Amino acid sequence: MKMNFQNIRGHLALVFFSIYLGVTHVSNAQRLEFGAGIGFLNYKGDLNPQINPLLSRPAIQGLFRYNFSMSVVGRANILVGTLVGDGSLSPDLYISKLQPNSFSTSMIEFSGLLEYNFFNYRNPKNRFIFGSPYLFGGPSVFIFSPAPVEKGGSVSIIQPSIITGFGYKHQLGQFWNLGVEFGGRFPFTDYLDNVSDKEVGTKLQRGNIFDTDIYTFLGINITYTIKEIICPFDYQQADENIKR
Repeated sequence: MKMNFQNIRGHLALVFFSIYLGVTHVSNAQRLEFGAGIGFLNYKGDLNPQINPLLSRPAIQGLFRYNFSMSVVGRANILVGTLVGDGSLSPDLYISKLQPNSFSTSMIEFSGLLEYNFFNYRNPKNRFIFGSPYLFGGPSVFIFSPAPVEKGGSVSIIQPSIITGFGYKHQLGQFWNLGVEFGGRFPFTDYLDNVSDKEVGTKLQRGNIFDTDIYTFLGINITYTIKEIICPFDYQQADENIKR
């Protein structure tokens, strides 16, 4: 199953436009951030037991933050990109000679995360602190479409995973923030590459039973902090105390 990325981009634009319209009517608007990012997805699993920079593929990210406090932040995240694996690049001679031994899958990921900021970098009294390292983690669901490698193998295209990572965010000004982060995704399936310990059809040994599939995202993002309510209409309410 191949996903149409033109449709995905259209849906994402609609989602972020809806978020923008919604957050302009929230009373605690100074707590809200929304933004986007770019980076690279990478795979580690049976075909490639080590993360290989040659297999990095571009990805785009959308995020929405709610700052519960200076330290604790809630975050909704969308990630769209491509994962690839190539067994010919594996140091394992057995894997490198198997045919076929590669895969490519488009994917879209939805996640709900919590972030913890180590420094109170938003406090104007902290004149020398303009940023903070942070940790993040939480559950996610991703949709993918692997090209079959195992004979007779099948797996659901919708899978859950757990995300953990770290990053650094820097306040560029009153409204804008720049961040860089690295996060690992740990799926509940070992068939991300459609390769596991044995072929489903023949039951012959193929993958590594001690090596589970993961994927990572390294990227940068920029967010905008909403400091005040934006009124979509220009009007003035008459002062009832004014005598006519």
